[in-house]
Amino acid sequence: MPNNHNGAAVAAAGLPLQLIVASSLASCKDSKQATQQLYNLLATNKVFSEALQGCSGVLPVTFGPPATAEAAAAFAGWLAKYGRLAGSLELQLLPEGAFLNRGDTASTSQRSATELAIAAALESAAAAAAGSSSSCSSSSSRQQQQQQQQQQPRRPVLAFLQAFRIGTALPSLQQLRQLRLYDYGFLYHEVGCDPVLVGCGALTNLKRLVLPEVESKELLQRLPASLQELELASAEDRGLLQLGHLTALTKLALGEDSGRVTLWQQDVLPPNLLELSAGNLAFASCLLPLKELRQLTLEDINYNVAPAVQLQQLSSLTALTAVDMTYHADADLIDAAAAGWEALKVRSLYLAPGDNGSFARSTLLQLSHPTDLESLFIQTCGLGALDPERLADGLRGLRNLHSLHLSSVYWDSAEDGASNARSLVSMLRVLAARRHLMPQLTYLRLEKQRVGRAAAAALSQMHGLRRLELVDCQLDDGSAAKIALGLKPQLQHLDLSCNAQLTDACLPALADALPGLRMSSFKGCTGLTREGLLRHVLHAADDDD
Repeated sequence: MPNNHNGAAVAAAGLPLQLIVASSLASCKDSKQATQQLYNLLATNKVFSEALQGCSGVLPVTFGPPATAEAAAAFAGWLAKYGRLAGSLELQLLPEGAFLNRGDTASTSQRSATELAIAAALESAAAAAAGSSSSCSSSSSRQQQQQQQQQQPRRPVLAFLQAFRIGTALPSLQQLRQLRLYDYGFLYHEVGCDPVLVGCGALTNLKRLVLPEVESKELLQRLPASLQELELASAEDRGLLQLGHLTALTKLALGEDSGRVTLWQQDVLPPNLLELSAGNLAFASCLLPLKELRQLTLEDINYNVAPAVQLQQLSSLTALTAVDMTYHADADLIDAAAAGWEALKVRSLYLAPGDNGSFARSTLLQLSHPTDLESLFIQTCGLGALDPERLADGLRGLRNLHSLHLSSVYWDSAEDGASNARSLVSMLRVLAARRHLMPQLTYLRLEKQRVGRAAAAALSQMHGLRRLELVDCQLDDGSAAKIALGLKPQLQHLDLSCNAQLTDACLPALADALPGLRMSSFKGCTGLTREGLLRHVLHAADDDD
């Protein structure tokens, strides 16, 4: 569709609005230009204006970060006029790097103008809707504003007021089914999103809500009962979670990468949850009422680690068929929890105690018990309590295991490289011999382990691997070639990053042995030259042809 079209022919043809939008966006190379053109088209073309009268709650609206305050004002004008069309609304007021220049006058001015424009537009949309929900909430909202201003004196006043204005204007957008607030001003604590929660309760059609920083968990009780999915990128561990009124909620994610939210015994969770993701679980009792729970993800089990007796209580949740657990706790705390793993259908287990802690023999033996385990990751710890052969032999019972990662593990002292290399060889030989008992194992990653000729010979016998990553493993040319010859033709992904001993001499052997390789990585391999890598890439391209 040419850029100079007026849209009349498209609309007259009776095409769906989604196709009209897609074709308009596809006509521009620059996404911001396309978005602005689309807004102008929808706002100014008579045919579109008439067609849009019956399209309330259809458009997915995403805005930000704006290039200028004028761009924000232009969007705000459109939102004020056509806000009722939004089926989903996603706002990002500043670009990712803007928080680094918070003291910059221009950046602060841009934020102020942007917030004012967006908040004013939402209030205009509220006034245009003239709904009772907006008028009814205004007096109580003022009281709430005054209370929150007293409670949060450390927040910048302007940013706080604009966040609050957005919250009070939201009830007018009754057609919203999805709302996402994503702003680095929120994430870096310039302003909490708590004021926005004041207005969310009136969005009775809202199905999905994504919020950044939440300080007051009590405000979560204002969320509408219509919600089906809720994500909190970050939440302070202050106060209890009281979410029992969210009876339609089936998916709850508490915390993002940091996974800071810990679930306690007094927390009340939505009763019909199917999927739950949190940082940690201190007590099992808060999960026991969730009879329909199918998937549980604990992303940051650090302090307050639930012992085995707590985990064993979760066996009463018969619908729970997928549990993903990431431990960053001390080794002795993980030891105390390990006996509870076999009571659960653990799908992935990530063990990273750090500080060179060593697991007890009982914990290492427990690794063979979660028979549903698909992914096992062990990092920076001692495994010396169990012979490497015995450990590998125990893993043969994990018939669903498809990925195994070992990073900086050791059997003797962490400093005894030669002895640990021999132990790794022993483990790999048993794994290779038991390979037929682990038919799903297709992904192996070793990191910061010494892989010499003997280990390479064992790896070359692990037929069926499709993805192999040997990162910082002191690999030499001969070992790399031997592994490649042994694993052809199934291997599709090979990562040999940070092996400084590799030279250009290994590349022809790899290319000849693995013609079907789809991806290879040699990042940090200082012994390789750019010319050698270029020849390797061209050779691979010829094989593809």
